[in-house]
Amino acid sequence: GSTKFLYFRERGWGLNAFAYYLSRMLVDIILLCIKGGLFAFIYYDLSRPLFDRSELTYICVAVAYAAAPWGYIISITSNKQNAVILTACASFVFGGLTAGVKPSLSDVEDGGPLVQAIFAMSFGRWGVESIVSKWMIGAPEPYWTQAVEFLEKEQGFKLQDKTMNENVINLIILGTVLRIITYVLLVSVDRNKQNKETYSTLIQSSPY
Repeated sequence: GSTKFLYFRERGWGLNAFAYYLSRMLVDIILLCIKGGLFAFIYYDLSRPLFDRSELTYICVAVAYAAAPWGYIISITSNKQNAVILTACASFVFGGLTAGVKPSLSDVEDGGPLVQAIFAMSFGRWGVESIVSKWMIGAPEPYWTQAVEFLEKEQGFKLQDKTMNENVINLIILGTVLRIITYVLLVSVDRNKQNKETYSTLIQSSPY
């Protein structure tokens, strides 16, 4: 993004890439927790879900943690002009289109390994199911029975007490894996602009 050229310059003068990456990640994670908490605070008062505010905050912060690395990856691999459009597309695909509403999670089970893998990378899929599950578990009759018939049996959502915790763990794993990919890209993309030898040059000069 806006700091890319500053990173290239400082990297060329010996900046430690891992130290830079770690400091940026720590700051961003703190900001994500604040932003996710503020969103959950406002959303809770507007929607009045049938579960605790702390649980909604827990879900929103985990979703933010898993969603943010898509922006990092796009920022590293694309130019500034295309980054905004590509980030919007990634948000639409992994936050909306694959959230499990349409196509439903039941349809995904019949879609094959590729479709299932795409949905597994969706922060929207894990976040929506967590909220729906917690909300419906607290619903009185006859709404609970109707939720089981439609949301669980037809749509494929898991309406269980353990769903939220399992999905939050999946979001944390997803966010962590994407952050590892971010670091690999940070040190490997545009190495010539970082005043470093490219990997192809290193391979060619290798005695092996």
